[in-house]
Amino acid sequence: MLTTKRLSGGRSDSGTLSSKKKRRKRNRGKDRGDEIKFEREPVHEIPPLWNYGSSLYEEVFKSRRPAPPSLADEFRRRDIIAQLRQKLLKLCGKGKATARYPSLAFERWLIASSVLEHPRGGAGPVASDPLIPTHGIAEPGLVADLMKVGYDQGRAKDVAQTLANHALKTVQSHWGSASCSESAQAKFCDETGMYQLVCTDIIGKQYKVDMHPLMYKKFKKLYHPRNEAKDEKSKEAAFNLSVLKCCLRYETLSGPGFQVSITHDIFRSLGECIELFASPFNCVGLVYGSAFADTDACFGSLGSCFDWFRRAKKKKFRLEANPPFVPQILEAFVDMLVSNVAKDGQLSVIVPVWTDAPFYLKLLALENDLPKKRKMLTDKWIQPSSSSLVHRKIPTSCELFTI
Repeated sequence: MLTTKRLSGGRSDSGTLSSKKKRRKRNRGKDRGDEIKFEREPVHEIPPLWNYGSSLYEEVFKSRRPAPPSLADEFRRRDIIAQLRQKLLKLCGKGKATARYPSLAFERWLIASSVLEHPRGGAGPVASDPLIPTHGIAEPGLVADLMKVGYDQGRAKDVAQTLANHALKTVQSHWGSASCSESAQAKFCDETGMYQLVCTDIIGKQYKVDMHPLMYKKFKKLYHPRNEAKDEKSKEAAFNLSVLKCCLRYETLSGPGFQVSITHDIFRSLGECIELFASPFNCVGLVYGSAFADTDACFGSLGSCFDWFRRAKKKKFRLEANPPFVPQILEAFVDMLVSNVAKDGQLSVIVPVWTDAPFYLKLLALENDLPKKRKMLTDKWIQPSSSSLVHRKIPTSCELFTI
C-alpha cells in the first residue's frame, strides 16, 4: 500500500495566489532572497534521540569501522574543492556572453558525482576520495545545468569533462606526505555563547570552528569512540578532534539546504525509524545513514545507504528517506527502491513534486491506494548547522510517500 501526504511549500494548493506569493511576485527581481528566507527561532533543547536500529549499527561496524581521515587530508580537501569551484567559474566565463554560471551547479556536481562512483546503488568502483569526484566523467547533471543557462550541448560537455579531468589530476598531484598536528581544543566563549574548536593547519595557520552549545551536546550523545582512551583528558581530546574533522568535511561540502530535514513533529508521526539520508548535524536518531562514513561513523552513521540498504530491508527496519533534491540522486535511489523494497509500510520517502521527472513517475507507478484527501503538513523544516540552529522554508512543494 502506498499513500502520499503533501508538504506545503512555496506555492498554494488553491487556484488563487496566497497573499505571501503575491508579495513575492511584486518583489520579483528586487530581492530574490525573499523566496528562501531564514527565520531564527529560539531553540531551548534538542529533542531526545531515539536508539532505533542500534543492532544494525553493531552489525555494520562489528568487524571494521572506516578509518577516520587525518586533519591534513581535510585541509587539502578543503583547498582542492575551493580550486575546483574557481575552475568551474573560469570555464563558465569562457562561454558565450549570453551564458552564465548556473547557481549551485558546483554543489549539485559534488553530490551527483557520488552516484557515478557507486552507479545505481550497486557495488561499483570504490571512490578514491569521499568527496572529490575522481570518476573522470562528464557528469550529466552538470551538462544539463550548463545547457539551461545558454551553453550548447558540445560546450557544456567540454566544460563538464574538463572539470572532471582537473579534479582527478588535482587529487593525484596534491596528495603528498605533508601533515599537521592531530589535536584540537574546545572551549566555551562567553562573548559569543558558542563552543570554539581550534586547531592548526599544515602551514601553521590557526583554524577555528564555532559550534552551538546544543549541537556540541548532541555530538557528545552521538559519539562512539573508536578506541577507549586511558584518561578523561585523552577522551575529550579525541572527541574534539572527531567533531572538528566532521565540521571541516561538511563545511567543505557547503551548499544551502544540504542539512535540511523534516521537523520532529513529522518524525513523531512516522514513528521511530532509520534515516537513510542524514548527517550528525540533522539526525533525529543515534543510528542513521549519511554520505561520509569516515567522518560520521563515530557519531552513529552507517555510511551511504547505497552500500547497506539491502541489508537493512532484510531486517525489516522502518526507514525514512529525504534525499538531496538532485535529479541524479533521486533517480538512483528510486531505482534501487523499486527493485528492493516490499510495499509494506516500512519506508517513508520525501521528494519534491516534479511531476514530469522520471523518479516521480516511478513512485506514482507504485501507487495502488491513494487516499481521497491529502493531509497538509507543516512547511517549516529544521536546518541545524555547526554554528547555530535555524529554521528554513523550502520554496517548492514536497510529498511524503509511505511504501
